[in-house]
Amino acid sequence: MKFLGVIFLSFFFGITLAQPNKKVDFLTLHAQVTPNFETKSITGNCTFTFDVKQPVDTIKIDAKNMDFYSLYLNEKSVQFQNNKKQLVLYEGFAIGRNILKFTYEATPKQALYFVGNNENFQIWTQGQGKYTSHWLPSFDDVNEKLIFSTDVVCRTDYTALSNGVLQSKTLNSKGSHYTWSYAMTKPMSSYLVMLAIGKYDKKEGISKNKIPLEWYIEPIDSSKFETTYCYSQKMFDYLNKKIGVKYPWQVYRQVPVRDFVYAGMENTTATIFAREYVVDNMGYNDQNYINVNAHELAHQWFGDLITATEGKHHWLQEGFATYYALMAEKNIFGEDHYYSSLYNNWLKIRTASSRDTIPILNEKASSLSFYQKGAWALHALKEDIGERKFDKAVKKYLKKYAFQNVKTDDFLNEIKKVAPRYDVLSFQKKWLENGKFDSIYNPYLKKWKQYKYLEMVRASSTWQNNQKDSLYIALLQDKNIHAVVKQAILSKFINTNFTEKEKFLRAAFTDKNILVQKAIVRAISNYPLDFQPIIDSLFENSSYDIKKDMLNNIIMSDEQKKQKLATSEIYSHKDSMLRVTWLRLALQLHYKPEQTLEFNKELNELTSANHDIYTRLSAFWSLNLLAPENKEALANLFLATQHYNWQLNGDVRQLVRSYFQNEAQRNIVLEFQKTASPEVQEIIQKYYENWLSKSKK
Repeated sequence: MKFLGVIFLSFFFGITLAQPNKKVDFLTLHAQVTPNFETKSITGNCTFTFDVKQPVDTIKIDAKNMDFYSLYLNEKSVQFQNNKKQLVLYEGFAIGRNILKFTYEATPKQALYFVGNNENFQIWTQGQGKYTSHWLPSFDDVNEKLIFSTDVVCRTDYTALSNGVLQSKTLNSKGSHYTWSYAMTKPMSSYLVMLAIGKYDKKEGISKNKIPLEWYIEPIDSSKFETTYCYSQKMFDYLNKKIGVKYPWQVYRQVPVRDFVYAGMENTTATIFAREYVVDNMGYNDQNYINVNAHELAHQWFGDLITATEGKHHWLQEGFATYYALMAEKNIFGEDHYYSSLYNNWLKIRTASSRDTIPILNEKASSLSFYQKGAWALHALKEDIGERKFDKAVKKYLKKYAFQNVKTDDFLNEIKKVAPRYDVLSFQKKWLENGKFDSIYNPYLKKWKQYKYLEMVRASSTWQNNQKDSLYIALLQDKNIHAVVKQAILSKFINTNFTEKEKFLRAAFTDKNILVQKAIVRAISNYPLDFQPIIDSLFENSSYDIKKDMLNNIIMSDEQKKQKLATSEIYSHKDSMLRVTWLRLALQLHYKPEQTLEFNKELNELTSANHDIYTRLSAFWSLNLLAPENKEALANLFLATQHYNWQLNGDVRQLVRSYFQNEAQRNIVLEFQKTASPEVQEIIQKYYENWLSKSKK
């Protein structure tokens, strides 16, 4: 799994033991499921096979807030307990093979999500951290691995995806629904079970080792297919060879979904990723799918094939996936890209070091530790023992523990075998058990040729101005100097006056690298007239972010901004975040006043659930500045506080609280409450009472 950005969270890797001491071994689950978009519910029929190895009093299956019917164990109706957390069996099982069948219903509050409207909806799942047992009776314990097969019933105008190979697609007698039947052949943990239902186009490929590859995209995004999935097959073939163990499953598919809770999720054979990574040529320069793509693919080995026994060892999944994603990018973009990524991760680790002190080998470690620090530890280990030995150890480790659960010692024991003289204990203490930020990174950074220039830039703060200036100009104009070095130089001038930095901006402008161009834009606030040609050239750059940042942050006259609105209008229709910025400025500057009502209506609509969470957030904040009394936006705002996505509801709740803290805005909200829908009225009342309670303290 990959987060959208670096988030300092303890990873939720809960384990609840379903069966005592593995006296019971669940082998397979065949489930037929029918999600219902209108009722936001799911019904299903389940058939479990399991072996009872020793006498046991109870057998438990995790099942959150479900109802059960027609339960048969070994073809006999038996008594059971439903405590709304687990299905508990007390009778009917015997030593040896057993078969359990039942029907269930659930209306999940998490793990199964319904997005969109009746005409164009999506239904998708997120098991890791949310628990599959909210929508499918299964096992929260990652150590309980089963072979899953899933039949998904949905309307004929929708595509249904699940884990494994599609066995059949059967039309019902009414011609209204298909049953899509998928099957796995090897066991996996329950959190890796997935569903994705939506309207998709599909393209297919085949890897060098004959694995079928499937890529899905919404029809409206079909023109973005190549830029979204670029390098997908190349990365698959590279990792399949580099890791040294053949891709362990029978198929691999990828599907984007709307309002996903993370960047991506490595469900076995079927990665789900956020639609924000579906991009055109210009959007590719701002945010692309390549790293997330490689990260989730690497998880098919590290996480799906072998799974950490508990949260303490979670770096065995995320650290490895992060490391191999960097290796896949290195294969495409070269060594400088690889080292610059390591360097940027080092900066994040250093920045967080004062508050992020829990070591990697701890279940309460942050995502930064599990992912970036974990990848850094593997890079250091590879450099210490040599890439050939490192690759050999990884290969043996994967083969030995395939389809099983692992601990850190399992991996380190394989390192000992290929490098018996290497001090594994010292490595573990320095990299895995050390929560402090120290100099252990430096020797590895120094192996990067560009790092010496970064050290020079850092050291230059004590130099004479003429020496410093000469160095900066030379580095900025040198085509062989990496963008990360030039970014470091330009970042020094963000808060300086224009006359101090102009010569450096002009020197950097000769480099057309998009990262350097973005760094130039960040360093500019205001500028003289003779710098206008460079401003115009930057604005025409192939980046939505540059256009948005320039409109938001660079000081221009109203007339200059209107000119930029005119030249960027065509682009704003291709990127919703740029469109929000464009509409806000158009309304503020009275650009095209005859279209004011139309612009207002469009900005209001961008707050609705028809749009991605980031567009909605931007539109909410824009309307808060322009028209806090807007009823349509207020309704959408309060409804958004109930959204499942924490990135949306967190920011929206902050904005709502600010409304109640301001008397004028509070009165606007309370007046709006009188005519709002009952659902919105109830939400407003809750926030109002909360504000009253706090204001009295």
